[in-house]
Amino acid sequence: MRDNTTIDKVERITQNKVIKFFEDPHYLNYKYAGNLIDKENSNIKADSFIKFLQSKKYSEDIIKKAYLKIKEYATCEPQNLYSANKKFYEILRYGLKDIYDENNKPITIQIIDWDNPTNNIFEIAEEVTVIANLEKRPDLVI
Repeated sequence: MRDNTTIDKVERITQNKVIKFFEDPHYLNYKYAGNLIDKENSNIKADSFIKFLQSKKYSEDIIKKAYLKIKEYATCEPQNLYSANKKFYEILRYGLKDIYDENNKPITIQIIDWDNPTNNIFEIAEEVTVIANLEKRPDLVI
């Protein structure tokens, strides 16, 4: 089982149970992304985000623009947390706007496949330290 000496035994048992549930192919079938306590993390997991957009056949230029835009929205000042969360929800639900194709035509990038949920990338990670405006380390992140 996964181990981390900085986590007490009861917390470790609980985290392992939750991870096992999320990984179970009969239930949620999430991919285990690892214990990320010693990794440099951010609010957006770049490789998964890019992989998803590549699967939707967006050009590399559009993917780059979308990644930069989503990073911008994911980083917020603590005093604007409500408005930042509201904006990010709108992006998740209705798509990432303000992206322009090679003909300078506005397009909307859907970052969740609502029609075919199995096309999305589902992952669970533990001990993800995120240093933005404040350092945070949730036990589990999905």
